[in-house]
Amino acid sequence: MALSAADRRRLAAQGHHLQAKVVLAEQDVSDNVATQVDAILARQPLVKVRVNTRDREICAAIVSQLAERVTCEVVQRVGRVALLYREPAPADSQ
Repeated sequence: MALSAADRRRLAAQGHHLQAKVVLAEQDVSDNVATQVDAILARQPLVKVRVNTRDREICAAIVSQLAERVTCEVVQRVGRVALLYREPAPADSQ
């Protein structure tokens, strides 16, 4: 599910006003954190995540690892804050 540049711009604009709902330490992504982010993305398509580290490479690695574990896309990463997106599940039409 690769996002186009236009999709990234649109989603970044939508997520601009959001506050970070999850704060990660400078460690690997735990099961609890992955479960929490997964639950948030099940309710809403965008979530901001803050990573408490000063190292850019570590921050990028943690965000990538989290996105892979919860199956979502990284819309953008500015400093230590990342915006994650998952396509909403289609509503059942029964």
